[in-house]
Amino acid sequence: MSEDVLVVGVDVSKDNLDVAFVLGKGDTPQDLGKFSNKSKGFSSLAKKLQKAFKKTGYDSFEVVVEPTGGYEKLFVQFCISQGWKAKVVVPYRVRQWAKSQGTRGKTDALDARVLALYGAHHTLPEWTFLPEEVKHLDNLLQRIDQIEAHLRQEKNRRHSLQAKGEYSGPTAESVERLTEMLEEELVRLRKGSTNT
Repeated sequence: MSEDVLVVGVDVSKDNLDVAFVLGKGDTPQDLGKFSNKSKGFSSLAKKLQKAFKKTGYDSFEVVVEPTGGYEKLFVQFCISQGWKAKVVVPYRVRQWAKSQGTRGKTDALDARVLALYGAHHTLPEWTFLPEEVKHLDNLLQRIDQIEAHLRQEKNRRHSLQAKGEYSGPTAESVERLTEMLEEELVRLRKGSTNT
């Protein structure tokens, strides 16, 4: 981390961003507040950061966040659009580092402070988004995995009912229909993955 970069830690949840900052390795983290995890909240955060640090000599922001099941993606895109350096870190490493520093509690505000400190003490790679084709293929492969899991469940259900001698009537018909539908969907999806 260079000396002219302010490190901002952001704990991201579905609805909110808890934000803290540090001015360097030896600094005590300061809470900046809680903002909505929507574009209006992003704008409010940007205004507060720019107003608070306009005259300090800190000319850029390093924003450190953890992945939270996708809830962080729009915010990270916003950071990049602002010219801020977005750093998406591995949660396990942050937790281990926090424990080594004696930090044991877990609240959203505390997590934001820990993220800011972690960013101040580590040189982190800047986040870049995958190309659209790669994202498309990744989503498609995830969907294939999901359909395969559903198909295994139906086949296991069929096997279990057959083993108990209960595989007949409307239940068996439903299992067969769903199994056939899932197999057809897998064929369609796999054709899509080879065309990508």
